Amino acid sequence: MANVTYDIMWREGMMELLDQLEAENPEDISLAPKDLSEWACIYIKYIQILRKLENAFDQMVHPQKRLDMRKALEACMGRMLEIRHWMVKLNRNLDFINLDDILVDLKLTPEVLEIPIPKYFIEDRAKELDDRDKFLEALIEKYKVKGMQNNPIIKIGAPLNEEEAILMIQKNERGRQARERARLAAINKKQRQIEDRRLRMGVTLSHDEAARRIQSAIRGWLWRRRIKDDADKELVFIGMKPKPRELKKDPQLHEAKNMMRTKRVQLEHAREYDEAVVSLKQKMRELEGQDMREIIQDRVNSWFIGGRNPETGEYPDFPEAEDGGSKTILNPAPPPLSSLLDDLDLEGGGGGKGGKESGNGKGSGKKDGGSGGKKDGGSGGDGSGDAKPADEKVSCLFVPSIEAAVQEFVAKWQDRDESDNFYQKFDSELVKDELRPIVFEEVRIQVDDEMRVLFQNLKDLVEAERAAKLGKKGKKKKKKKKKKGKKGKKDKKKKKKDPTADRSIESLFAELVSNGILQQCPHVLMRDYLGSCSFMAATLEKANILPDPSMAQVRQGLTEYCIL
Repeated sequence: MANVTYDIMWREGMMELLDQLEAENPEDISLAPKDLSEWACIYIKYIQILRKLENAFDQMVHPQKRLDMRKALEACMGRMLEIRHWMVKLNRNLDFINLDDILVDLKLTPEVLEIPIPKYFIEDRAKELDDRDKFLEALIEKYKVKGMQNNPIIKIGAPLNEEEAILMIQKNERGRQARERARLAAINKKQRQIEDRRLRMGVTLSHDEAARRIQSAIRGWLWRRRIKDDADKELVFIGMKPKPRELKKDPQLHEAKNMMRTKRVQLEHAREYDEAVVSLKQKMRELEGQDMREIIQDRVNSWFIGGRNPETGEYPDFPEAEDGGSKTILNPAPPPLSSLLDDLDLEGGGGGKGGKESGNGKGSGKKDGGSGGKKDGGSGGDGSGDAKPADEKVSCLFVPSIEAAVQEFVAKWQDRDESDNFYQKFDSELVKDELRPIVFEEVRIQVDDEMRVLFQNLKDLVEAERAAKLGKKGKKKKKKKKKKGKKGKKDKKKKKKDPTADRSIESLFAELVSNGILQQCPHVLMRDYLGSCSFMAATLEKANILPDPSMAQVRQGLTEYCIL
């Protein structure tokens, strides 16, 4: 597919994420999802969005788009798992949730519930996993440890009754007799062929007889092939067999080649992007670093001079690196809300106080009413346990990440013209915009170190001049802050000694292999775990029958709880 296709998929996925957030938090609170079925619809929609974003991310070759898309993909995964955990709570804390009736209402197939596993989980660690496998193979050969034996496990079932046992014995005996008859027939046939060959060797064939036999064999082979071709054509004609394809025109082979080419282009573009980040960062440091340095120095100097005490002449202390350094000077924190309210009260005068008192009176009335209501409810015996689930809410840790990803997409990519970027390589202007705050932070740290030394020298000079005027030495009160840090260390409990502190990971790995604990496991994919979902689970639940989880639910649970 073209790059535009995956751009459209990305755009659709981001818009659908925004719609999902609005559906979860509507303006009208009564429309917010409450019960399990409503949250299940949202959960299914997140799975569809995740599949769309994963497919677009896997085929996208633009390095910067991939970085931004990955943030959205991981945020979507996290939000889907949050809703999944919330659905488990709504489902009486049962991990396996039956959604077959909801799929019927939404007119969706059970394949919608298959959780897509992002391919970059393995692709990003391909070299690490390959090196680990090679290291494990070398250790197994070195210590001559037997590998895992993939023998099938024979399960012993329940004992059979008399009739079933007789039928099974009869079936096995008939099969044994049939196999014996077939073996004897094959022996007889072989013996007849040997006797015929001996008879023919005694009599020489004429040229006509030899030609006749060859023609007979060839004609028989040709007719058998012609009949087979006619039968295949008939099956193709009635739709019982696919049309034969040439190997060059096989669409699956063509798709695999395109996939390999796409992955190769992804690696090339990522390498070019990494190299460009290093070169552009150095160039920005050379071109814009001096201007950044002057801006920071001017702001810090003005703060230092403006913070001088007019009575004593003392200069303020420069913030330590642990406290943010000059970051607190360049970006001061906003004043707290309480101080702003106090300022408003002072500006309002007496009227403000009266308003505050009346507000307090209203609040006390509400408080009394609320407490009275609680007492009545307690005496009446209304379920206090009903209030607990109402207070509990679904976790929203990944909602800010989704909002940030959507905002970044809208600001960067929604209206961006890429008509001149056919090969989907990195955008240097975007790289500069991303590197500018990083370079600014590096320059700020350098300026902080320089200004800290300069200000300390200036303060020492002012202190020496003052001491000289007073006739005292100026080496008072120096560096008392460092003593505080040592007190906390005395109260700390002694940590337990790590028995593997002086050993490397490789030595521990080798010891586990030599003892037969670590073994080489076969590579198995989640899609190799076969099995479909249950189509009657929800019906059984309505009949107060708890069904066993289906193979599809086990596969889904393994993906969500163990992989994602």
